[in-house]
Amino acid sequence: MGPGRRSAAVLRLLAVCRSEGIPPAPLLAAWSRDERGGQAERVAAAARLLAEGATVSEVIDRIPHLVNADHAVAVRYGERIGRLPETVAATLAGDAAAGTERGVRAGLAYIGVVCAVFALVTTLLAVRVLPQFRRIFLDFGMEEPLALTVGAVAAGVWVWVAVGLLLLGLVVAIGSLIPPLARSCTRLWGAWSQRPRREAAALDLLAVATRAGIPQPEAARLLAECQTDRGVARRLATLSNSETGSLSRAGLVTPAEERYVEAATTAGDRAGALGGLAGARRARSAAGRLLASRLVAPLAAALMGAFVLVEALAVFVPLVRLVIGLT
Repeated sequence: MGPGRRSAAVLRLLAVCRSEGIPPAPLLAAWSRDERGGQAERVAAAARLLAEGATVSEVIDRIPHLVNADHAVAVRYGERIGRLPETVAATLAGDAAAGTERGVRAGLAYIGVVCAVFALVTTLLAVRVLPQFRRIFLDFGMEEPLALTVGAVAAGVWVWVAVGLLLLGLVVAIGSLIPPLARSCTRLWGAWSQRPRREAAALDLLAVATRAGIPQPEAARLLAECQTDRGVARRLATLSNSETGSLSRAGLVTPAEERYVEAATTAGDRAGALGGLAGARRARSAAGRLLASRLVAPLAAALMGAFVLVEALAVFVPLVRLVIGLT
């Protein structure tokens, strides 16, 4: 079971216990005996803290990685507004789109493996094979074929690209060992890759608050305090301003979408409109990721194919020239 599924399982258990009035500590203690590794220790620690009287939010904050950051937001906000089962249900329903994202990640991982094998073979050609051919032609005083010259130039460029990629990987590896730098990189990655999904989750949670009768400024303020994504927190803080705050000014929806929400509010279904916009935002994000992954594969294949063609000509044309010269 992956980290996301483990987090969702903990979240479901806590939500069911809250809705049914069941103490979660005994269930978590029993669960910890069936778990393995670090998650077993985290679940056992959560059971101890809950038995000692800690709230669910306090447990989430005191035990890192018991649940992921987005699930932690749902727990904190649910306890703040007194709707923990509802916020958990909304968050887990939104996670249903993760199946598409996992498929995208698997496709990109496959492309990464192919590119790694390609890089290894190409580096071998560039460092060991092509220099030997050039030396043979130089020793025999023969004119070097154009294909060999072009292949050697391309191989030389590739060597520098490979060195750059290795240095980049080294910097990332070193940076991951420095907590402040690692946190900064994580925030930047989250801002680029997770922001649309987190904005959709914020709309879902605002819909829960709307059903609970909580005014928008208050709901946005509480949600901003629970957020770990600074960009989303700033947008929610803008929304919490009762005088100038609006969904479109906060950047959570477009002006046209806000007019749709206002029309739904007039009809008495503001929560349904917010939930619908959250689903549309997730669908657009998933479609964009899927399209990007489908474009990356043919582009990478085309680039690798062109490079392999150049290198193949750089190897076989000199071989043919040598054979003809010897005969």
